[in-house]
Amino acid sequence: MARDGTVMLYAPDPDAAWYVRFLQRTIQKVTGSPYTHVAVFCNGITWESTMWVKGIVIHSGVKMTSGMDEHADVYLNPHRELTASERNLMLGYLTRMVNYDRPYNVLKLVTMAITYRLRPSLLPFDAEWLGQVCSTLVDKAYKEAGIDLLPDEDEGLTAPGDFLKSAFFSPMKTATDN
Repeated sequence: MARDGTVMLYAPDPDAAWYVRFLQRTIQKVTGSPYTHVAVFCNGITWESTMWVKGIVIHSGVKMTSGMDEHADVYLNPHRELTASERNLMLGYLTRMVNYDRPYNVLKLVTMAITYRLRPSLLPFDAEWLGQVCSTLVDKAYKEAGIDLLPDEDEGLTAPGDFLKSAFFSPMKTATDN
């Protein structure tokens, strides 16, 4: 059963457009992780920073989908229930990001790809008003709730596969185990 704070990791989508597959392969190569996207479940909603097509229009930003996404490749469940305060703080942050209506931050993604292994203390294009990328949205939502998933790393530099290193999650579950 999914609980608030469950993190979902996604491997590349082989049916995605060529430019999306290029970005996914780049993320894999730079991070050394098979996962290229991440979302979080909170208050009955899957939250993610992404780009999507609706009709013929490409949209980007923080997307909300009702219920738990059943298409993730890995589900990382928190080792404990979030407290009501933690859940509300996380929910507040995620809601603010939706209300800010900022686009997916492609410039930050490119910069992270170039500098990921160096882990610089200052990352250009990291300001929230410029938008989010999927992994920093999830890590910052946890940080807002008072939970530092990766204490030795800056939330602005988190990649999808980094969540596997967090001690906050119980052993991972794959989509077939969930």
